[in-house]
Amino acid sequence: MTTMPNDPRTDHRALTLGLFAGVFATAFEAIAVATVMPTVATDLNGVAWYAWSFSLFMAGSLLGNITAGRVADRAGPTPALYAGLLVFTAGLLVAGLAPVMTVLLLGRFVQGLGSGSFNVAMYVVVARAYEGPQRAVMMTWISAAWVVPGFVGPPIAAAVSGTWSWHWVFLGIVPLVVIAAVLITPALIRLTREGALGVEEGATPVAVWIGLVLVASVIALQYAGQRLGVALTVPAVLAAIAGAGGLVAALTRMMPTGFWRVAAGIPAVIWSRALFAGAFFGAESFIPLMLQRQGDLTPLQAGIILTVGSIGWFVGSWLQARTWVPLTRNQLITVGAAAIVVAIGLVAAQAAFDWWPWLAALAWTCGGFGMGLATASTGLAVMTLSPTAQQGRNNASLQSAEALGTSLVTALAGTLFAWALPRLAIGPMFALTLAALCLVALAAVAASLRIGVVRD
Repeated sequence: MTTMPNDPRTDHRALTLGLFAGVFATAFEAIAVATVMPTVATDLNGVAWYAWSFSLFMAGSLLGNITAGRVADRAGPTPALYAGLLVFTAGLLVAGLAPVMTVLLLGRFVQGLGSGSFNVAMYVVVARAYEGPQRAVMMTWISAAWVVPGFVGPPIAAAVSGTWSWHWVFLGIVPLVVIAAVLITPALIRLTREGALGVEEGATPVAVWIGLVLVASVIALQYAGQRLGVALTVPAVLAAIAGAGGLVAALTRMMPTGFWRVAAGIPAVIWSRALFAGAFFGAESFIPLMLQRQGDLTPLQAGIILTVGSIGWFVGSWLQARTWVPLTRNQLITVGAAAIVVAIGLVAAQAAFDWWPWLAALAWTCGGFGMGLATASTGLAVMTLSPTAQQGRNNASLQSAEALGTSLVTALAGTLFAWALPRLAIGPMFALTLAALCLVALAAVAASLRIGVVRD
């Protein structure tokens, strides 16, 4: 059995800054690449493969989640953490030096693999190295590492691409990864010696083949979605059936017992995270289009409204770490999911009744606040409810569920939007799509009510 550090007051400032730098690097990459990818695809004559640059990243991330969870439970989180940073760096180099689109896509898959590995291992380190109140504060740091790139990522990426080349958007992140590795190393060595990051008995890690099935299923569904959007063909239908079947089979083996019936505890936490993340990011993909088409806002103005939501996210994440907040962790998840319901509902009403477009800024601040509360709290709930030997597996399940929920809910919303496009006026079209996403967020509230009492 492992033990916590001898001195509970152990200074983790270097470790905290190192983990912050690692998360910042992966977050900046995700946001910056989204900004320059149209330029990349045009330069490499790969516009037809544009969507795959994001799908393959997610597929790699899913495989990285599962692999890192397995390694963390069998060998401790340190090897998975370093492997994630190393593989992520390799992906940055491959993409940054890519001469053709196929090499770029390979780099994106490798980046996803490294990013997914790092994120899961990082959560396991937080669960083992930090105690209750420290964990909540660390989740605020992690949220900040995602919020800040939302402000600075797009303008920096655009400036770098315009001044030098899009290649440097990838290559310029490498030094930040190196800094992260340097900062975390002394603390990880100390914690390993103290036994905080050792191997626990009783681990039941997920087999790697389940991750491969999950990745193949996601790729099959992506292929089917693109083909079915053009014509109903036998290969596309078969790919859709195979992808859906593989997804169900992989999730059955991967997720904790009781997942499909939304059992109390970790299964309900995972369902809530998948649903509210899917609803929030699904709505976020349609709001800029709605504001430009219906509200006559410029792309910059629409982007500012989404950026304001990032402020709410940070506030929610900060609030969940305050010891004076009189709510249990499960109640914070419920409040966060409810705030997302309110936010999406307000934007849906705005679309239906053609209200003042800048009302979306207020609504999305509320939505970001809900995400800050609920995302940090679901992560902490899984840490609290998981035995040490299952931290890797359960955190991998949580991260994978969020990625899949976001992908599937957004895809279904896109299907509904495509159906409504030729049949409804612009306001009702967006209102219908957002109302459907509001129902998904409401389902997240229902799932959160099944979690049970969770105290840090």
